[in-house]
Amino acid sequence: MAWWNVWSRPKLPEAQAMRLARWAALPPADLNIPLDTAKMSVIDLETTGLSPARDAILSIGAVTLQRGALSLGASFHCYIAPDRRSSRENVLVHGIAPSRQAQGLAPGVCLLDFLEFCGKEPLVAFHAPFDRAFLARAVRRWLGVRLRNPFLDIAWLLPALFPKMLSPRASLDEWSQKFRLHNPRRHAADFDAFITAELLLVALAEARRRRIPSVRALAALARHTAQLVPSGSPGSV
Repeated sequence: MAWWNVWSRPKLPEAQAMRLARWAALPPADLNIPLDTAKMSVIDLETTGLSPARDAILSIGAVTLQRGALSLGASFHCYIAPDRRSSRENVLVHGIAPSRQAQGLAPGVCLLDFLEFCGKEPLVAFHAPFDRAFLARAVRRWLGVRLRNPFLDIAWLLPALFPKMLSPRASLDEWSQKFRLHNPRRHAADFDAFITAELLLVALAEARRRRIPSVRALAALARHTAQLVPSGSPGSV
């Protein structure tokens, strides 16, 4: 039996199951839509560690970009109560105290709220494979569905659009400083999502100048840049 058929679907309360069914029935994102009309959710996660197989999501932050503008009224943030406490070293990074972690939502509740916020639209993140791996595993474990959203990695998109500005391995902090963007609470998921969204606005302005037509073309440009760089993720999370 294939490994993906071994897992069991969790039994959700009826109201949650109906909400999840509505999300599952949404059409997939149209990646050929022009950038000027595209809707994307920019996300960031804080986790108990770096391994999706062993660690858990502590918080999710997201903001919406639509029609080339940041929608300040469309934002999402939630804390998740983990199965076990973070290490002291981990708490020093993200600043989410054990007392705050204990007050977080159940994983399935937060994740369902997140799916409803984002729909099936593209998700944008700095080092997107990290966020994608954690979210895909958590959504499958707690909600029993596959995460179908396409991802765009701005860590590769920025050096693709601004090849002479910084190294392809530049960090989120380095790109933020380059464009004089201030993040008052680094390693807070909501603030990091917002600063990443501001970087995406910069990238979209350059993409329009270059006449890049669609989200699909933008993602292809980022992938091409990633393929040109020796293996290893750029910058630091």
